[in-house]
Amino acid sequence: MTNRITFALSRKIPTLLNGHRYFQTNRFVSIFACNTQTGIFGQNYIINNENYSVVFKNMGQRYSTDNAQIVIPIVTYEDVKDLTNHPEKTLIDVREPNELQETGTIPTSINIPLGEVNTALNLSDSQFKKKYSRNKPGPTDEIIFHCKIGMRSENAAIAATKLGYTNAKNFKGSWLEWAEREGLPK
Repeated sequence: MTNRITFALSRKIPTLLNGHRYFQTNRFVSIFACNTQTGIFGQNYIINNENYSVVFKNMGQRYSTDNAQIVIPIVTYEDVKDLTNHPEKTLIDVREPNELQETGTIPTSINIPLGEVNTALNLSDSQFKKKYSRNKPGPTDEIIFHCKIGMRSENAAIAATKLGYTNAKNFKGSWLEWAEREGLPK
């Protein structure tokens, strides 16, 4: 098991966020995570033995605490590979259509570019089905987002969570990991 230290720089009183300390300064927090075995800083850390991705992306910058409580679960390549056995789960590719033409798609995925995620998830069930030929996911259904490298998909999962979807996840490896493991062009 990897030991990790989470710390922040501030003069304010420490607060607890998902079992990790952070320091709040007005409406902003600064948070850093460090693997104690490698000394590498990163944005991902372990909570309750599950992989999560935190909203804080660029280490050393400050972000509003409006997003501080949003922690997006990460799914693995194996989870995505198994989606053909789980039609109740929705895989959404948030890349632009021209990117899909260049590389291809992951089986079972539907394309909803990042800029259209809010609009698509606010469609009625019938409008969603007509536009995407799939049933619209419900607020508690598992939705997995992916893109090329996992950053846009994280933003899409955050947007879905803000819309009330409680089971939005991110395939952090996204297309690059899928293509590498499947022997496809990147």
